[in-house]
Amino acid sequence: MCLHFSACLCGTPTDWNVGHQLHHANVGNTNQDDYDWAETVFHTAAGYMRLPKWKRTLWKVARFPPTFFLMAPALTWYVKMRLPFELRPGRKGNYRFIDKASSTAAMFCRYYIASCFQIMPLAIAGDYFGMAVGVLLFHLQHVYNPGYVRGKDEKWNLRDASMIGSSVLTIPECLKWLTFGIEYHHIHHFRTRIPGYKLRACFDGAPSGFWADATLLTPADMWDAIWMTIYDERSCSFSTFSEVEEAWVDPAGGKPAAKVE
Repeated sequence: MCLHFSACLCGTPTDWNVGHQLHHANVGNTNQDDYDWAETVFHTAAGYMRLPKWKRTLWKVARFPPTFFLMAPALTWYVKMRLPFELRPGRKGNYRFIDKASSTAAMFCRYYIASCFQIMPLAIAGDYFGMAVGVLLFHLQHVYNPGYVRGKDEKWNLRDASMIGSSVLTIPECLKWLTFGIEYHHIHHFRTRIPGYKLRACFDGAPSGFWADATLLTPADMWDAIWMTIYDERSCSFSTFSEVEEAWVDPAGGKPAAKVE
C-alpha cells in the first residue's frame, strides 16, 4: 500500500523499485544491457565517435547541460513514464503497462484535484522542481572524476561501484532536510536497506579513515561534473564531447576521427 501510494505522489510507475534495484546492480557496468550503465551519460568515446557527424551534432545539442537538465525532468516523468509501450522491449528494467497506466491515472486525478482548488500552477511547479532536483542528483552521484566505469573484460563489483562510483555530496546544513541523507550516496548504494534518515549517522559514526575510498564533491567539483557529458575509456574519465573529438585518433587511419566522414 505504501509503495502504490508513494508512487502516485511521485508520479512514477509502481514497479519503479525494479529499475532501482537494477540500477544498483549495473551502475558503471558497460558490459551488459539489463539496464543503463549511467542515468545521464549515454555514450563512451568509442561509441560516440562511431556515430555519423550529424548524429554527434544532435547529441551535443541535446546533451548540452543547460538544455539537458531543463528538458530531462519533463521528458522522463511526462513522456517516458507515460508511454504505453517500451522504447527498448525485453529489457529487465522495463515498466509493466498496468503500472504505467495506474500511475498516469493517479497523476491526472491529482492534477484534476489541484485544478478544482485552483492550485494547478503550484502543483506543476512543485512537481517539476522535484523532478529537476532528482535528475541533477542522479548525475552528481555518479558522474565525476575519478569515477567507476567497467567495460569489456573488466570485472565489476558492488563494493567498488558503491564506494568509488557513488559520491558524497557537500550539501549545506540548511538543505539536508531536502536531500534526506541521499548525499551519502555511497552508503545507500552499498546497503539499500539503510533508511535515508540513518545514512548521516552511519557516515559520521564510522571509524577514522573508513570512507577513504569515497569521493567527496565540493561545490566546485559539482559544478565541473555538471558539464561532463561522455565517458572516455582511453583516459578512464568523464569528459566533454568537444574534448573527446579533439583528442580522438582513428585507429584505422591515424587521423582525427572528428574529421573523418
